[in-house]
Amino acid sequence: MGSIKFNKQNGRLKRQLPGEDHYSGLIFYSAAVPTGFATDAVIEVNDLEHAEELGITSDNASNDIKNMHYHISECFRANKDIVLWVGVFAPPAEAAEHTFAEISTLRLVSQNRVRRVGVFTKKAYAAAQMALLQDQYVLGFDVKSGFEIFYSPNFHGVTTVSLPSLATLAAPNVHLLIGQDGGYTGAALYTAAGFSIGVIGAAIGFSSAAKVHENFGWVQKFDICVRGGELDKPALSNGDLIEDLSEAITKDLGTLDVKRLIFVTKYPNIAGSYFNDSHGACPADSDYAYAEDNMPIDKAIRGIYRNMMPFVNGPTLLEKGTGKLRASTVDLLQLEAGKALEQMEKDGELSGYEVLIDPDQDVAATSSITINISNTKVGVSRRFNINIGY
Repeated sequence: MGSIKFNKQNGRLKRQLPGEDHYSGLIFYSAAVPTGFATDAVIEVNDLEHAEELGITSDNASNDIKNMHYHISECFRANKDIVLWVGVFAPPAEAAEHTFAEISTLRLVSQNRVRRVGVFTKKAYAAAQMALLQDQYVLGFDVKSGFEIFYSPNFHGVTTVSLPSLATLAAPNVHLLIGQDGGYTGAALYTAAGFSIGVIGAAIGFSSAAKVHENFGWVQKFDICVRGGELDKPALSNGDLIEDLSEAITKDLGTLDVKRLIFVTKYPNIAGSYFNDSHGACPADSDYAYAEDNMPIDKAIRGIYRNMMPFVNGPTLLEKGTGKLRASTVDLLQLEAGKALEQMEKDGELSGYEVLIDPDQDVAATSSITINISNTKVGVSRRFNINIGY
């Protein structure tokens, strides 16, 4: 008797989000290597089940691998449609320090498409690490592939009052995470492992779910906890519970906020848990002080580069007799340079932009054309001052 048999397959199909803003990476430094990473240090991981097939399991004998599973799980909990490259690299010797060159390795494997990279290490925090991480951003920026770096070092045994300040550093594209779960899986791992577990997976996941101009601490959109579960009881990555710390430490413009540290917090009479902000390691008055300041600029650069590169080494018609740029040439170049920005404005990622080209440039002598672009970013309402009375 004839028949037709169907076998359900896990083809790992996921909704294809438009663009590449959600392309992300996670790097772990671990002496224990999952079986699937024996040959390739960086693998594109499609979902949690795929990670488990690669040997990243929650019941592994190694706490390092359990930690990887936790963060990958949190990443896909935050954004199931994220495109994620995972890198597992050997840690530096105990007496040595990171160079973070592995970030470039992951970036190149992704073909320069990652927009954020999370870095987890059991090494203790050192201020010099921030400059090294910023150097990795610069390497990407130099090839028109800028990305944000979220960093989760080890703060086990560090008192809350001793946590570092980033307010005078010069690493705006690096974001230091000091948050952690305080009551559930993350907390149990912290107790068992004896090193900071942090919140790198959730940070990468929720950041990838945000649009480039959005702060992933936006209360209306990014409640990051599971009710009665993960991150519903936030802590710092030294194990201190947020609820046990004074308001002077955890409030807006409190000690941790002024130090420009990123942690998980709760707000009075509001359900859920939230990232406090998206601070970069730089002064608060910098034009690029937050992740949502940086990501739109890097996106604009990629788009402008893509549209303008075809004109490189091409002919440029000049006005007869004056040698100035023809008006038609100025109009064409301004149009092409502004195409990507126009789309970003339509998508709400920029408030506006202006492209200007001085027609009096001596192109015949210099073989170069200067284009001035001014963007107006989308603001973030960090605080409201409300006057009320009779």
